[in-house]
Amino acid sequence: MRMMIAAALTIFGTSLAIAASPDPYRWCAERHDGSTNCYFLTLEQCRAASRDCRENLFFNPAPERQSGTRPRRRR
Repeated sequence: MRMMIAAALTIFGTSLAIAASPDPYRWCAERHDGSTNCYFLTLEQCRAASRDCRENLFFNPAPERQSGTRPRRRR
């Protein structure tokens, strides 16, 4: 029973970490065949690949660090 709970917590924690990870690609190119490519940082990059561009619904930029501060170490 304890093993099942530990496994469930591990899977749940991993899925939360993946869902919260930053996605720096703001733009998606929609192709004529219905596929989507969401690997563009700027609208200009997207428009060079396709005429049909839209914002990435999963765009989640990394939080900006304040200048002069060092990142904290995780323990």
